[in-house]
Amino acid sequence: MLWKEPNKDTPCLYLPISQANPLKSIHDCFIDPQFSCPVDTQFITSWHSPTLDSPKQVCLTLLTLLHPLATLIKKEQQNIKTYEKSAPHDVVTEMDIGIELLLRYWFKKHLPTHKIIGEEGKKEQISAHDIIWYLDPIDGTSNYSKQSSNYCINLGSTYKGKPYINIVYKPDTHQHFFSTPEHSNYTHLQKQSSHICTEFYPHRKTEKEILAKILEQKNLPLMQTQALGVSLFNMIQGKGSVFYKYNVKPWDVIAPLGILAHSDYWDISLSFNQQELSPFSNSPEMLSHLNNAFQHNCRIGLIIICPKHSLSIKKLIQTIVAEYE
Repeated sequence: MLWKEPNKDTPCLYLPISQANPLKSIHDCFIDPQFSCPVDTQFITSWHSPTLDSPKQVCLTLLTLLHPLATLIKKEQQNIKTYEKSAPHDVVTEMDIGIELLLRYWFKKHLPTHKIIGEEGKKEQISAHDIIWYLDPIDGTSNYSKQSSNYCINLGSTYKGKPYINIVYKPDTHQHFFSTPEHSNYTHLQKQSSHICTEFYPHRKTEKEILAKILEQKNLPLMQTQALGVSLFNMIQGKGSVFYKYNVKPWDVIAPLGILAHSDYWDISLSFNQQELSPFSNSPEMLSHLNNAFQHNCRIGLIIICPKHSLSIKKLIQTIVAEYE
């Protein structure tokens, strides 16, 4: 049976099964009744006729949509099919692809002028006036496929060179953080733990060496979860004072960075090609860099987050990383 939308007569959300093809039309995807969950009238309204007159309303609508998506992700963790992508450590599941297809379909239906940059699907070209969404349906897919709880949904956006609407959602607990230009449920804690965090696959020799050199000069405890969104979720909760990621992909970080940016405590920077910019920038240099990256490996540079009163650690990380470029 082909995929169909939930409605008041059939209040059930079905996962579109693409058979590992993220470019497949959602209407050509199959369904398996096992991979479904019931939805309420609030979801049906948000799916078919949402009120989207303000960033706050868009954010609340997305949170309504994400609740059953998260339920489905958690419920079928043990049953979903996994595929290898470019290497044994690089995997995708039918859940990753299906959740992205569902969200893309909703955006195309209700916010068709917004641009979507998703991990699994097509990367659109972007311009200075676009609202740009960065979507990672399951950040930490490898963890998810191994039955770990260290995974999350990242749904972030930028507009006019600033964070716009950003959500990080943990399906295993339904905990989430969000921000809009005017509202957020994030409050910076007075006391952050002193941990440093970065993430990379164990076989990445260069990134191992970079981390070792940093820790030689800064005796900081290390925090790693093997999922960038989860590690930054922990940072939002007060666990960690320094974060960096070399050769980052934007959908892994934009949502949590946008939430952290609600506090003046943090310095958040992106370095590439001997330039340092805000990761939310819509400058001509940034847009050219992003559009070029989207045509290749989607890696956009070095992200660093640290307290504004401790910029020496940022300089140290930039200096060490530069030795490898």
